[in-house]
Amino acid sequence: MSKVTHASDCIEFRQAFGAEPKRRDPTLLRHRLECRGCGQFALGVEQLDRALAVALAVPVPAGLDHRIVLRAESLRRWPRSAFAAAAAAALIALGAVLGVLWSRSPAAYGPMSLGADVMAHAHHEPSSWQAGLEPVAERRLVGVLERGEIALLDAAQLGPVTYARTCRLRGREVPHLVVQSVAGPAMVLLLPHERLADEMPLVEDGLRGVIVPVGTGSIAIVAADPAAVAAVRQRLITAVRVGI
Repeated sequence: MSKVTHASDCIEFRQAFGAEPKRRDPTLLRHRLECRGCGQFALGVEQLDRALAVALAVPVPAGLDHRIVLRAESLRRWPRSAFAAAAAAALIALGAVLGVLWSRSPAAYGPMSLGADVMAHAHHEPSSWQAGLEPVAERRLVGVLERGEIALLDAAQLGPVTYARTCRLRGREVPHLVVQSVAGPAMVLLLPHERLADEMPLVEDGLRGVIVPVGTGSIAIVAADPAAVAAVRQRLITAVRVGI
């Protein structure tokens, strides 16, 4: 079983490793071994780096240098053509740079990274999981959901919500709830911009969960007891609308 880590440790690891995957700092390596979610994240980054290296490893055709020189000589006779060629080359270079930057964005790491990010967030603010907390006011709950592009359809069906705020996940502010059930509390992340083809089971450090496609996005539910996941899932499907 991997060591339970704080969300701040995971965020620092992912920022450092995402910016420089070849770093081998002892602190980073230790965190990668101790945190299963960040280990999966690191594997995804390394896979992207290898795929990018293969894509860029294009063999240079024989005689290309001579053809470039001849082409440059011919372009000197038509300045406008030379300018157009330089502009086209600059656009291609810009596109390549933007492509690399996009590949470094959290959302580009795919569904497996989403699961790891959700589980890393599940360890954040453990005090919010307490079963004895008072339910939040419905007005506050509605405000949190609306900021995250979620509509509350039936507060009674949703049941007691003892924690409600927006949290930053994968570059977006998303509603983070703790919903109580007879089987215990469950963390809920409502993700209107994360659409999956199929539901994704989650298992890590004694926690169980699932990411379910709903509406235009998905809902992530994590709990210590699988029965809590199932109970909260059933209520959420009818209580909220993902994507306003």
